[in-house]
Amino acid sequence: MALLGFLLLGAAAWDLTEHSAWFAYAPIGDDPLVQTRYAYAPYQPEPVWEWGTPWQVVVALAFLGALGWFAARDRLPPLRIALVLGAGTAVILLSTAVTALAKATDAQFPTTALGAPLAVLGAVAGVWAGFRLGPGRRVATAACLVCLTLAAYLFGASAEAVDPVTAALGLGVLAWYTRSKVPAVAAAAVLVTAIAFSSGTLGLLVPGALVLAAALAVLRPA
Repeated sequence: MALLGFLLLGAAAWDLTEHSAWFAYAPIGDDPLVQTRYAYAPYQPEPVWEWGTPWQVVVALAFLGALGWFAARDRLPPLRIALVLGAGTAVILLSTAVTALAKATDAQFPTTALGAPLAVLGAVAGVWAGFRLGPGRRVATAACLVCLTLAAYLFGASAEAVDPVTAALGLGVLAWYTRSKVPAVAAAAVLVTAIAFSSGTLGLLVPGALVLAAALAVLRPA
């Protein structure tokens, strides 16, 4: 979490230095005070970096850093590392494709229309598995996770927050692996703040500060 927070804050700082407005003046005629020609370039932040959006770069680096840390700390077998690396890469590529598709088609209504039924289906499956209402608990749990993940991506595409959904998904996996509630709370905070500040540097700064604060809370001795 600390790495993700530092990377988000670094991306916000980079975004602040990347763009600035400028003026250029040139006199016309003999009296420059009467007639002046000028050019103006307003502040227009680019939505995509050279290697992708800021969130995509940050999430990819944070994922690789976290995988390397836990692989070294827990001495994970090479096969498990390869499986986790493949699954994480597939999710990041999926989020990149969904982001590009959402920008190209502006399909807010279809994503919302599909996301709502999937969210309801995932909630029903979660209730079935959580309260053990019948057989097939494992199937219901798997259906809950798949449906809710797909619904989150669809709603994220509608709200232009696909990449924060990927970051929140990674924090959720971290919460499951470490058996800690703090990454889950950080995941919810990332989603809420990224959607609230969907455009501009605050969309990187606020989630980064919250994730870093959560990481520091975990590291603080009892």
